[in-house]
Amino acid sequence: MNPTDHSSSPESQQPPPRVWVHSLPRAIWLAVWLRKLVVLILGCSVVAVGVVMIVTPGPAIVVIPAGIAILATEFFWAKRLLAWVRERITRRLNSTAKTPDPP
Repeated sequence: MNPTDHSSSPESQQPPPRVWVHSLPRAIWLAVWLRKLVVLILGCSVVAVGVVMIVTPGPAIVVIPAGIAILATEFFWAKRLLAWVRERITRRLNSTAKTPDPP
């Protein structure tokens, strides 16, 4: 046996590490992706309705962040976007509260 031959070592006998998605049963994996798809469709639909409300009567300022919040339940990029929107709204409300009312 050659000392550089590692084919019989215990490390080579172990299976390679698996990504967590691949280790799930197929039904659970499908359910995870189906949930992501439903959240994506629902969140994008709510955001689209909010965008339409910008030019038509309706509470777009409430509906668009609600759609982003729906998306944020499954997607990290939407969480970051929601944090940015919250910060902008808070800043706007604080600047509005500090300005005195006109006489």
